Amino acid sequence: MYLLLVLASCICTLNAFKSHHDNYELQTNETDSDDDDDEYIDVDALNITNVEKGTKNTADYKLYTKTQHGFISAYHDIPINRDYQEKIFNMIVEIPKGTNAKMAISLGEALNPIKHVLKNGNPEYVHVPNLLPNINHTGYIWNYGALPNTWENPTEIDNHTGLFGDGERMDVVEIGNRKARRGEIIQVK
Repeated sequence: MYLLLVLASCICTLNAFKSHHDNYELQTNETDSDDDDDEYIDVDALNITNVEKGTKNTADYKLYTKTQHGFISAYHDIPINRDYQEKIFNMIVEIPKGTNAKMAISLGEALNPIKHVLKNGNPEYVHVPNLLPNINHTGYIWNYGALPNTWENPTEIDNHTGLFGDGERMDVVEIGNRKARRGEIIQVK
């Protein structure tokens, strides 16, 4: 049941994103086209690496994104669309499959590092119950993260869910077999 709720939430989130994107195109009369090559960012060519600051599993731990040009904000500087025509998006991995440290992009800090979500001043860990028979796992059973350049408005009701946004970036899960690295930019549909 829990897995079905998560999948339903993901579908609603992606439908809401599509609706928002379609509305933006209608309001601005802007569409992505092949003529916009100067706006395309080749994520693979950026040679993205991650730089750790602080001590792992502590409140001061932060994971920054760096390219050959210097530090960037993966949240602001990586485009949401990887391939607009094929509906492939970039995803920033916050919590890799099989891990349980609850971490998120910090929207309130310069360069938006990934850091621990704190509960009572301590890093929070999520204990996901084993709901799938014959599959042993610890932590998340998927790669969990965010779509760059998104934000759920806490003052607007979503047309699909009837709920207000949470003031955070848009969550997304990647349900493939591969365990991604925290901070990795992967492609999702």
